[in-house]
Amino acid sequence: MRYGRGAVPQGFLPVFSTDTEEEARAVIVATCSRNRDGTYYSHDLAREQSIDQLFHLSAKMERVYANIRTK
Repeated sequence: MRYGRGAVPQGFLPVFSTDTEEEARAVIVATCSRNRDGTYYSHDLAREQSIDQLFHLSAKMERVYANIRTK
């Protein structure tokens, strides 16, 4: 998982957008795990990379983001 502004690198698909990079990082930290090298990844996408899994991850991120925004 990555976050940032601008063009998405080839091979990447945007799943969710936030207002700030700080919010994006918080959503990733809350919804993803980290490898030993510190890279964030989604368990859902690690099992299966499909449109359904992308929708599932996006919905999960939306719930977390809504919680972050209300604090």
